[in-house]
Amino acid sequence: MFEFTLPWLGEMNLKVFLTAWSLSVPRILGMSLLLPVLGAQSFPGLLRTGISAGFALVIVPLVAKQLPQTGFDTLTLMGLCLKECLIGLMLGFLFSVPFWAMEALGFLIDNQCGATISATLNPFAGHDTSTLGALYAQAFVAFFVASGGLTLVMGLLYETYRLWPVESFVPRLSLSDAPVWLGILNGTMALALTLAAPAMLLMYLAELGLALISSFVPQLQVFFIAMPIKCALALFVLAVYGANLFSYINEDITGLRDALPRLARLMGAP
Repeated sequence: MFEFTLPWLGEMNLKVFLTAWSLSVPRILGMSLLLPVLGAQSFPGLLRTGISAGFALVIVPLVAKQLPQTGFDTLTLMGLCLKECLIGLMLGFLFSVPFWAMEALGFLIDNQCGATISATLNPFAGHDTSTLGALYAQAFVAFFVASGGLTLVMGLLYETYRLWPVESFVPRLSLSDAPVWLGILNGTMALALTLAAPAMLLMYLAELGLALISSFVPQLQVFFIAMPIKCALALFVLAVYGANLFSYINEDITGLRDALPRLARLMGAP
């Protein structure tokens, strides 16, 4: 039997190494399907799979120690891979909340301005969004990587291999947990509305002022002048508090550390 003698892998035979590697990849790959940093448009399927396999090499020694000596039959191995993909999707859902909030921030402002007619493609998420939504989505990806968010996410991901070992069929899910997951979506929208509130409030005041003016000057074409005025006001507000905006969202990035233990308790991690 061929033996690996690399220092960071220790000694393990080829079968154990390949089994541990194949069970380590699905969780990372499932997370990357939702995480905008590894979006489908930026990283095609084969490249994303290769990146996930590279990240999985780090955790192979731990997974190899968790494997039983008797190994797995084919059906059990397939079931474990599906379970790992499910855990990865749930982690990707949890880690993607700040990204979705930033994109929703831009979309809400553009929708209020009337600029959603100029929809564009979000290269990280792979779907249509507004111009400002795409701008904030890409800016936040750059900020996320530069501020160490990717390192934090990968550290939390590797921690899940200790919370939910690959050889056991956990986590446990039930319909009673649905309000918690819906609450995460609700928190995403609440965060987006909180971030967009200053600009939207100013635009509402501008609309109110234009409505009063149009009642006194019916000849004034309010529809044509409202859009540039609201866009200018929104850009002014975003320029004023842009730095504070990213500082505020950075708290949600660091808050991911607290989200993982709550998720572990929710899903019955051993």
